[in-house]
Amino acid sequence: METSTQTLRMTLSDVASLAQVQRPVVSMWRKRSSGGPLPFPTAAERINGIEMFDADHVTAWLQATGRGNNPEARNDVAVFAKLTAPAAAAHWDSRQTFDGLTSLLALKVITGEALAQKTAAELLDAADEADPDDVFLYSELEALGSALTGLASFADRLADSAFSAPAAFEKLLAHRFKDGLREQSDTALTEAALTLMGAAAMELASTLDGRTVIVDSTPGGSDVMVGIVERFGESRPITLLTADHHGSASRQARRRLAVHGADNEPVKVDAKGAFAVSGPAVHVAQYPAPGDPSPNTSGILLGIENIVLQMDDAQRAVVIASARVVCDALDGDDGNLRSDLLRSGRVRAIIRLQPGLLRAKPREPQALWVLGPSFAEVPIADRWTMVADHAAEVRPQQVGEGRRRRPPAAVRPAQHNCRG
Repeated sequence: METSTQTLRMTLSDVASLAQVQRPVVSMWRKRSSGGPLPFPTAAERINGIEMFDADHVTAWLQATGRGNNPEARNDVAVFAKLTAPAAAAHWDSRQTFDGLTSLLALKVITGEALAQKTAAELLDAADEADPDDVFLYSELEALGSALTGLASFADRLADSAFSAPAAFEKLLAHRFKDGLREQSDTALTEAALTLMGAAAMELASTLDGRTVIVDSTPGGSDVMVGIVERFGESRPITLLTADHHGSASRQARRRLAVHGADNEPVKVDAKGAFAVSGPAVHVAQYPAPGDPSPNTSGILLGIENIVLQMDDAQRAVVIASARVVCDALDGDDGNLRSDLLRSGRVRAIIRLQPGLLRAKPREPQALWVLGPSFAEVPIADRWTMVADHAAEVRPQQVGEGRRRRPPAAVRPAQHNCRG
């Protein structure tokens, strides 16, 4: 199927997102321009009672009138439009077709070729060659059926609009609050949080010998790793190790790394979340993760425990999670579990962060744990942990610097609060 300009449709909400304005502004434009020389485009069709507008007509109108706050609207339109040609079995923003589109973008990078002129059989042959074990894209493309070739044409246009397939992939994920991507939107960190995680991971990596190895054992985690690749990938060689989970979030994470050309290898994780990594490495983990967006407190702590149990003194880790789980007072079994983690001696720093770092829950403060050598030869009474409270905007305070003191966690771990 040829993806012509007439197959791209937009709702008024899509127009608002494209133009970077509030939804009521588009209604005002439409009303006020109706009697003028440049009226807002008329609806091309209705789908389920919702007016749909021709995407190219909309961008032409925005360009002619100078409306909106996005001078790149014509280039960005494919990200916000919907593929509604009759030959397409599903809209591109459905879950199935979203997965297919991201898979096609990954395939485009791997093959280095345009996809639009290929038949369905040729596309599936290329997918089989790129993903012989079906770990990240073959099933998604096979599931598209008759919609495969049309979506392939659309993937080419999307990549052209975004100037590259990786940029197109990231633009799609930037709109993860759309229906069908709740596991992504519920766990999305802000750019500030991702920058902090990436910078901390690479600073820890600088203390280790050999090639930089970054490990993410969480199901579907990729935001932090992609941030590291984008910021540091050209300055030093990086090997990424990801969990071999089989859920849709983990498959998406693997094709996201593939579209960025990242060196990605699997780490076997058993049913209980246990795994093993040998040699110097830095672990990164975000809780909750896309593949497990609603873990309870014990689930988060058990995830951190699996990281701690397999660490040796040549490995480091940085973890971000809700402050109520890793920082504030806990009682009962959860408190005892966290106490055991603190007594391991690997928690080198606990940093309470300001609210606003988790997009879906901007009022919920997050906290960092930095893990490192246990210094087992040092008596527990003489070990130290740095604690800091950025939420209260106080200077970080290092316990044990200048004088050896136990952190509050070592005395009453179930009641430990990391406020500096």
